[in-house]
Amino acid sequence: INSRQALDGRYLEKPTQRAAICLPKITPKGDVPCNLAGSVSNSFSGNEDNQQINFVCKVLSVHLLVLQTRSDDPAAQECGENIDIPLAGFVVDDGSSTFLCWTSGKRAFTLLRLHEELPEIAIDMEPQFKRDSKQSTTAYHLAKIVWIHKRIVMKCNGSHIDALLQDITITVASHQLLTNSEDKLFKLLILNAISGPMWDVTASSMGKKMIQRLEREHSVETETSRLTLQNVWGYQVCQVNTLVRAWNLLQGLLK
Repeated sequence: INSRQALDGRYLEKPTQRAAICLPKITPKGDVPCNLAGSVSNSFSGNEDNQQINFVCKVLSVHLLVLQTRSDDPAAQECGENIDIPLAGFVVDDGSSTFLCWTSGKRAFTLLRLHEELPEIAIDMEPQFKRDSKQSTTAYHLAKIVWIHKRIVMKCNGSHIDALLQDITITVASHQLLTNSEDKLFKLLILNAISGPMWDVTASSMGKKMIQRLEREHSVETETSRLTLQNVWGYQVCQVNTLVRAWNLLQGLLK
């Protein structure tokens, strides 16, 4: 995975200040709320093309990721996960179709597996931190990077099927270059997502107007025209329990 950095603080608006709230841990098997974030939820209700679909999929690549701090209050950083994901796009495959699945917040947090611990070799940690699960998660270390740069936009170009053949463009609002360890963590972030489990996703189809609205609200170019994929908004994500799913399929065949 190759990466490129861009320093651009002009078109990236400074994130608005929010209350100091720690993003809660999400267990791999836990369901997330079935509500959309912010004004995006309202826009779906009036979308005539909105069709609910449900599929079980694997993440093939991370197409776009927007990261920012949840609060500018230094006290919020003590939570260890002072990080917000207002928009994320994942290329997912259910075995028969490939989708560009957009989501945000806790759902993106889950698909990126930020709640899991990083391997000790992945990042330099002090010995006293290695037994502290809170300070060894991907979310903890990613939040420290986002705190420095305030807002980060990561785009992946190239093959959406093979993440190893992708080029990463990272734009930050801090006018600082990423360090080698920061660059390494973003590459690990992608590899961690594509090596994840099967996900059960409930989503709604998205039209061109919805994509344009996302671009305006988040000041990013989604570059969806480059990928001839169906765009959907994922509003519920949970890890598939293969044993339960196999049992349900078996019960359905016996009826």
